[in-house]
Amino acid sequence: MQSMDASLLLVIGIALGLGFDLYAKAVCQGALLSRIDKAKLALGLLVCGIYQLIVLLVGYALTIWLRGSYLADKGEALNPLISMIIIAVIAIRMLKTAWKNESIVESRHDEKYLIRIFTSLCLQVGFYTLLTGIALGMMQLRSIYEIGILTVVCIIAVLLGLVGGYRFGYSQKTGAYAIGGSILVIVVVATGFLYL
Repeated sequence: MQSMDASLLLVIGIALGLGFDLYAKAVCQGALLSRIDKAKLALGLLVCGIYQLIVLLVGYALTIWLRGSYLADKGEALNPLISMIIIAVIAIRMLKTAWKNESIVESRHDEKYLIRIFTSLCLQVGFYTLLTGIALGMMQLRSIYEIGILTVVCIIAVLLGLVGGYRFGYSQKTGAYAIGGSILVIVVVATGFLYL
């Protein structure tokens, strides 16, 4: 078992890595806005944050349920490895996206498009958020508040990404994917040292 400080550092690393992923996605969407309605932005961030929290908790609860049914306990030694694989898959996807550096067709939309942006962001990251919740459960976090850290970082990343994309365009997405993927690779290595 790892110490609480090490566990918290891993969660912060995961939060930063996923935050850069969300930032990159939000930058691409923010670049399409002709105007940002602050009330709709605040509501969208609230909904996005609640969605992230629910999906993380579902993934975490699934792992707790597996432990309760003794299915996960049978592979207790494999749990950290499964967690590392999940995080590594997310990191590889981000690094691959950075490497491909696909451009987007930048055409401005009105503030009604903001609703579609938040729906799109939630759908794009939902599966990976669920996997992250499972990975956190496999690492046997001692405190559920650590999931709150991920949610707060994700909300901040979406806000900064939308505003950054709106003001500066989508060009910084490649760097965000590369940095986030690299952070997650470091988390995978650190998890290996702590658990294996």
